[in-house]
Amino acid sequence: MAGILLTTLALTSACHSDDEICTCLPPCEETVIVDADLYKNAPSDFLTITDASIHNDCLYVEFSASGCDGDSWEVKLIDANVIKESNPIQRDIRLSLKNEEECLAVFTRALTFDLTPVRTDDNEILLNLSGWDEQLLYNY
Repeated sequence: MAGILLTTLALTSACHSDDEICTCLPPCEETVIVDADLYKNAPSDFLTITDASIHNDCLYVEFSASGCDGDSWEVKLIDANVIKESNPIQRDIRLSLKNEEECLAVFTRALTFDLTPVRTDDNEILLNLSGWDEQLLYNY
């Protein structure tokens, strides 16, 4: 729980303005996987996304799911490997959760994912995160 709090504090308080170049954020914990088959077929156990935002090249996602302690959860961020032509272009991503814990308690986790694998020649992408109502603008 302390790790989640520290990650949240680091991401939300590390920079003071949009114009500031922030080099004080920790590196992303995981990397987005670009794979159409995995996007369709990866586990999709129930989770609720409670927060999502982009900081530099990292997507911060906070989510909750039922379980015993969440330690055995397998979580991946997967891109559908499809570029939707619009201005800016769009990509669909989803959080995959494999959860074999059979307890009724609810736990919240936060993870960061490196988004650089989804970059194109454009300098920005709208990301459509399944389960999150707002599009996320990724500038690079």
